[in-house]
Amino acid sequence: MTYSSNDFSDDIGRCLIDADVVEAAVFSDADIGAQADLAIAGIIGASHAARAARFISAVLASPYARDDKTLANALRLADAIAGQCRLVLPSTGKAFTDFVRGLPGGREWSKHVVLQPV
Repeated sequence: MTYSSNDFSDDIGRCLIDADVVEAAVFSDADIGAQADLAIAGIIGASHAARAARFISAVLASPYARDDKTLANALRLADAIAGQCRLVLPSTGKAFTDFVRGLPGGREWSKHVVLQPV
């Protein structure tokens, strides 16, 4: 028995559903192109969520992330990373941006933080 491209597509779809990357309804559309677009969007979204999780891991491993304000800003930044947007902080947030830059991967994370001008 050979493994067809349809078998491959079905297996990928099941994996995406089992991993909660997409809902099963994504694959109910008869248009294979629409299915592919939704599956790809799910995979990209999952990669952003994974980046946000790596950021939170870096924050929690840091001995400097013990105050409530830093942790709150870190959660807000993780949400911005997952959503591919930016966290806008008041100009008084420079200490947090310095903290983020000092983390492993800080250069990547700091792209998602903007300080409002004074």
